[in-house]
Amino acid sequence: MFEDSTRLSRVLSVRCSLTRYLLPALILTSSSWPPLNAKHCLDPPPITSNDEFFTLSRIPQWQGEWTLDIDGEVERPLSLSLDELREYPQTDIEATLECDYASGPPLLVGSAVWSGVSLRSLIELAAPKPTASSVTFTALDGYRRGPFPLAQVLQKTDALVAYEMNGEPLPQIQGWPARIALPGHTGNQWVRWLDRIEISSARAGDSFRQWPIHARIMEPTYNAIVDNCRLTIKGMANAGEGKEIVTVEVSTDDGATWENAEILTYFTPNVWKHWRYIWTPETTGRQTIFARVIDEDGNVQDEDRPYGWQGYKVVVTVLPGTDCADPQRADLNNDYFVDFADFSHLADKWLVTGVGLAADVMPGQGDGQVAIGDLVLIADQWLNCFVPAAADPLPADGQEIADLSPVLAWLPREQLTGYDVYFGTNACSVAAASGDSQEFLGFVTDNGFALDRVLEYDTVYYWRVDQVGYKCTTAGEVWSFTTTGDSTE
Repeated sequence: MFEDSTRLSRVLSVRCSLTRYLLPALILTSSSWPPLNAKHCLDPPPITSNDEFFTLSRIPQWQGEWTLDIDGEVERPLSLSLDELREYPQTDIEATLECDYASGPPLLVGSAVWSGVSLRSLIELAAPKPTASSVTFTALDGYRRGPFPLAQVLQKTDALVAYEMNGEPLPQIQGWPARIALPGHTGNQWVRWLDRIEISSARAGDSFRQWPIHARIMEPTYNAIVDNCRLTIKGMANAGEGKEIVTVEVSTDDGATWENAEILTYFTPNVWKHWRYIWTPETTGRQTIFARVIDEDGNVQDEDRPYGWQGYKVVVTVLPGTDCADPQRADLNNDYFVDFADFSHLADKWLVTGVGLAADVMPGQGDGQVAIGDLVLIADQWLNCFVPAAADPLPADGQEIADLSPVLAWLPREQLTGYDVYFGTNACSVAAASGDSQEFLGFVTDNGFALDRVLEYDTVYYWRVDQVGYKCTTAGEVWSFTTTGDSTE
């Protein structure tokens, strides 16, 4: 393989040195791309821990025992200690709390499970008089919200006087002993350190303000410096009135064009959805990223402030990237897996110069020498699998078919050992299935699978194909099709 023993000695020395000193680092710095997210089986909306939840203000001080007073224009005034409040039936509600700032950092938003007593039931226990028409919430620090229309408050079946957050006593900074929780409403109405609920005959001056539909960008942050390589833009989408966000769009050209982002979490009323968008900047310099949403009724987020997408922009500075190599270029021997074989191939070419060297992958398409930059790429992608995901399903994803004995097929790939096939009527079960699951149909070497059963009419079926390489496997997306017809025919 080598022309002389001198070169052989040098290469072996490099290989041994790199192995001894850098292989532990290769293992420790291994990274992986986010897992493929089956669109039929989304993740639950993330819960923000109490320690990570945003905070504002200082904790007020008070003398004596805390009580919650519900009084004013009522037949049965109440004064409840925390223990007495806990004696009423507890309700648990997941809801996103977002501070009422129209735009800009910091990003004051989080989601939690709030536990407490129904606000409506407490007011009804106090028995408002016929003359009562409004409600005001007062906190220990003197903060007040209201008066709100009493009728509107009594329509809120999900509003709570909350004393727990994520299964723990409400932290002091979050309003202990109790606070108002108003799912779908702006954060300034979630009164902390609640002291009094006053029922009055005074004319209501405010109405509960629902959050309009909107998106926020969480990464990158405002004024971040990024390179012009592959960048993942992450964010959240929120809406009041229990509406569902069905589409998130991202623009990187000042709103001239919009591209769909990937929604990562399923719908829970008044709870944020998370999303991401993969962006490769085409130019450098100052650039603006916008995000907007569309709800279940087809309403598009407004452009103008205070809650339009113009108010939620993120500006970044894009610099020329020095490490923009395609991650798969670390797979030097083209077996879809980055391991010692690729490392060994790089060592064979260590410090060799020239044009078109397979091991010269950094930066970009290479710099003419196999050196430390190329090793860094292999370290970053160590033990990563690059087997492509299955594609081009037949029946097509979402298709309606009349054939009750279809042959499943997909795009063939070279340099694979075969395919694992999964099938069932539950999307999440198919997404999570493994080789010992009932959804596993078997391993095949051809790009097709004939079902050994007759399917039911008017049924949605889900299936998944994992592509199996010689050293690793890539799980496929969950596809679906629907059988049509009349079982009486």
